[in-house]
Amino acid sequence: MDIDKLITCKKTILRKKKPLFKKDQRHYRMDIELSCAETDVNMSMFLRKLIDFPEDFSVGLKVQGPNEIKEQDIVLVRFQGPHGGQSSERTLADLHNSYHIHEYTQEDANCRRKNASYKEPGAFSSFEEAVLLFMKRCNIDDPNGVFDEEKERATQIKMNLDM
Repeated sequence: MDIDKLITCKKTILRKKKPLFKKDQRHYRMDIELSCAETDVNMSMFLRKLIDFPEDFSVGLKVQGPNEIKEQDIVLVRFQGPHGGQSSERTLADLHNSYHIHEYTQEDANCRRKNASYKEPGAFSSFEEAVLLFMKRCNIDDPNGVFDEEKERATQIKMNLDM
């Protein structure tokens, strides 16, 4: 399984409209199945927001198990809002107090990890921007406009900042 190919292969949201967020303990959660003609691996996009602190969010790409690496699901990419803590590296460079990205690596695969390692600070400053940049990074097409509202909000935020 070529990890970068899984992340960047063309994926499509087939849903006609956006599902509602569901309350799941302390979070709101949404899952969207993705279609990909280039692979037989089942993938989905997930979105999560902490109820009491919506700036703490995750937008991710999940490969469903069993797969070539693990019997369980694997999270290949996560765009995240600030949530505190840091990875096992324990350096100042990998603090999770700002917007950041986790991306699955070959080392993660070799160690049969379920989740992606910390990669870099994110070039987004809102949930809406994270959704759009995530979809671009993961090559996700949205032909039915499921995320048109996020596109509108991100555009409005940028317009307000430019004033």
